[in-house]
Amino acid sequence: MNTTSSEKMQIEIWSDIMCPFCFIGKRLFDEALDTFAHKEQIQVVWKSYRLFPDVRYQEGSDACTVLAKTKGLTRSSMQQAIAHVTALGRDVGIRFDFDRLQMVDTFDALRMVHWAATHDLGSDPGSRMKERLFQAFFEEGLNLEDRRVLAQLGDELGLDTSATEIMLSSRAYAAEVEEDVAQAREIGVRGIPFFVLDRKQALSGAQSAAAFSTLLHTAFDGWRQKTVSPAEVAMSGESCSLDGQC
Repeated sequence: MNTTSSEKMQIEIWSDIMCPFCFIGKRLFDEALDTFAHKEQIQVVWKSYRLFPDVRYQEGSDACTVLAKTKGLTRSSMQQAIAHVTALGRDVGIRFDFDRLQMVDTFDALRMVHWAATHDLGSDPGSRMKERLFQAFFEEGLNLEDRRVLAQLGDELGLDTSATEIMLSSRAYAAEVEEDVAQAREIGVRGIPFFVLDRKQALSGAQSAAAFSTLLHTAFDGWRQKTVSPAEVAMSGESCSLDGQC
């Protein structure tokens, strides 16, 4: 069944490629959405956030050291946090590899998600691009500041390589990324991932698939009945705070 965007309930998700809880949260949200009976009436809109806008790629740098310095933690504390995240990821099929991880500015990667979402590449190209970028960053240790790498990842999804390279060399979708970040601040987002369902209910942090499923049903029932209620945070879970504390 083909359903127009006006006939779909919108779910906006703020996240950053370098946020581990955003990756975990996406996997759990996807699990809930895949089993949702009205999946075809849901439109997922990926919103950008930049946890560490001042971080830049440095060849040979150690992610644990960079993260510890950025967060103001000891290396030992950072190692404990990494172990915790790695265990959580394992439960949802994510192979976090912080030894290979390359800290980067994710600005171009976030633009890639907006770029992919404008193309007819099958089911939910924005979500597919987001997933591929997460895998490349956390599991494969790829440098997401390298535009050749980004173009190759886009090619895997069916994006034209030359067109992607031209897009990346321009300021295309830069305004969208910046507007997403500004909007997050305006609505009081305190941590990511942050989910807003039908502009009425909000959920902060990675939840269980069951919790996502419950909120999906509640929000969808309200959307279908065209009820009007103020947005409120219904649940909160593990997340990365906007000052980079994960």
